[in-house]
Amino acid sequence: CDAGNEAGLFYSSYLKELCYCDGTNWVQVDGGGSCSCDDADGDGYDNCNPDNPDDSDGLPADCDDNNGSISPGNVEVCDDGFDNDCDDLTDCDDPDCGCIDNDDDGYGYPASPCCPSPEEDCDDGSPEINPGATEICDDGIDNDCDDLTDGDDSDCQP
Repeated sequence: CDAGNEAGLFYSSYLKELCYCDGTNWVQVDGGGSCSCDDADGDGYDNCNPDNPDDSDGLPADCDDNNGSISPGNVEVCDDGFDNDCDDLTDCDDPDCGCIDNDDDGYGYPASPCCPSPEEDCDDGSPEINPGATEICDDGIDNDCDDLTDGDDSDCQP
């Protein structure tokens, strides 16, 4: 597709769309999306799935090929309202943003906007140790996750 070829049409059997040349790109007649396997945002993922005969990268299709921070290879950002990793789930609906609370004390690790408490549990294996716990004196443990233990912690209660 190039200048001088603007009148050209073809039917994409993969996309089930009629496509035309706009002088630079093959474009879908209905909807205006691309008819070729392009990586418009340069993030390494094109807009075609591996079963498309024109796919050259063998990677899953980019769900938003106009935004380089959204592609199947990205990490889900848990509070931005976008499906960053193209799994059709956003933010707290995405298990990648879920709150891991191994000791069921209401404090998760790592801290996430999807956790009941925004504070991070410093010992997710012990329900007695979390940011809401009372500091116990002379046990050698940072019970309240403030990086202070026993006599060094003003919260210490005998």
